[in-house]
Amino acid sequence: MPLLKIIFTIFPKGNGSLMKRHFFNLKRIAAMCFAPVLICSTLSGCFSVDTAGLGEYNEDEVVFKQFEPMEDGEEIAVIKTDVGEFKIRFFEDEAPNAVQNFKTLAKEGFYDNKSVYNIQKAEDESEGKVYNIAFMTGASDEKGAEGKSVVNDGQPYPKELSYNLYPFPGAIAAYSDDKTCDSRFFVVGESPISESVIKGMEVAQFPELIQNKFKEVGGVPSLTHSYTIFAQIFEGYDVAQQIMQVETDDTGKPVNDIFINSVTIETYSESQE
Repeated sequence: MPLLKIIFTIFPKGNGSLMKRHFFNLKRIAAMCFAPVLICSTLSGCFSVDTAGLGEYNEDEVVFKQFEPMEDGEEIAVIKTDVGEFKIRFFEDEAPNAVQNFKTLAKEGFYDNKSVYNIQKAEDESEGKVYNIAFMTGASDEKGAEGKSVVNDGQPYPKELSYNLYPFPGAIAAYSDDKTCDSRFFVVGESPISESVIKGMEVAQFPELIQNKFKEVGGVPSLTHSYTIFAQIFEGYDVAQQIMQVETDDTGKPVNDIFINSVTIETYSESQE
């Protein structure tokens, strides 16, 4: 069984201080005796299906929105970075506040010249392979301690969780400090869907439908129903991967600054792709 070593575990708090936190809420899944071999991260989450209070799955009603075909006329965002650009689609029906907040701020130019302030990685010590978990951006400050909301009367908005959206590679999720969200977001990368992670999904009673999808496409299962997923990269995921692969310091900050140069809201047309 491969051993995964945490590389970056620095969690930015609202007051700018830093503290270490685990990727998994081990108190809620104490039965997972193999937890030490699972990934830890600054994105605090839980591996349990019911932590979001969404009740039981009805597998017949689950639609993997992130893999549905694009439609002409969809509003998309083109995100240009120092290393290239990627494009994302939105899921407004599932996360209306998150989508509205992002689109409004993008149109105002809020995201222009925002830095990537943290990159999450984990290392498989048995193979010496580094897995890229996520990169974080969209903060009002350089350390990622604050964000901006233009919905919910200008206050951070509550999480919006859906059984139709999951932390698959390229998912865009609103960063949550406790139970609310703002302008900060992260792009989901990948962790190894190892035997221990599969066992973790079984112990946490992930429906077989969801387990099979993670096995098929990858992602970071431990983030399931811990963060508001509101968009998905549909073009240029390799650019996001390049960002996650850059060298970082001990806090997870890129050694050489990487910036989101601009975010523009456009209309998707299949004929233009």
